[in-house]
Amino acid sequence: MKVIIISGPQNSSKTTTLKKYIKEHDQNYLGYVSESSQNKSIYYLRNVLTNEITKLMQVEDCLSNEKIGKYNILLNAFEKASETLLNQVSQFKGQDFVVVIDEVGRLELLNSGFDSLLKKLLNLNLDLILCVRDSFLEDVCKKYNFTEYKLIKV
Repeated sequence: MKVIIISGPQNSSKTTTLKKYIKEHDQNYLGYVSESSQNKSIYYLRNVLTNEITKLMQVEDCLSNEKIGKYNILLNAFEKASETLLNQVSQFKGQDFVVVIDEVGRLELLNSGFDSLLKKLLNLNLDLILCVRDSFLEDVCKKYNFTEYKLIKV
C-alpha cells in the first residue's frame, strides 16, 4: 500500500494539484474530487471514474443534522459516495488502481464524513492519494496510522 498526501492551507490549490497529478500519471483512478459552485455556496463530489456529481454540502438550510462552518452537510451524500466507491473497488479487484479522496479532515477526525470508508480502504491495503489541509495533517496521520507516505506540499 502506497499513500500520497497532498497538503497545504485552505484554498492553496490542493484539488488543482490532485487533478494535475491524475492527468500526469498514467494509472487507473477511483474516488472523488471536491468541486464548488462559482460562489462557493455549494460543494460537490465528482466521481473520478464516471464524472458523476453528488451534492455534498451547501450554505442554504436543508435537512441536515451536521454542519461544518457555514455549510450544512448532506450526510446521505457521503453514504452514497462510499457505497459507489466500494462497488467500483470490487469491480476493479485484481487490477491496478489508486483511490483518490479529496479533502480528508475535520469530519473524518470527528468519525464522520469518509471516516468509515477510509478505514475499509485501509483494511484492503489499497494505494491512496488524499488531500488534507495542513492544519489537520498530523491528526489525520495519527488517526489512520500513516507512518510512511509521500507528502506533496502546496
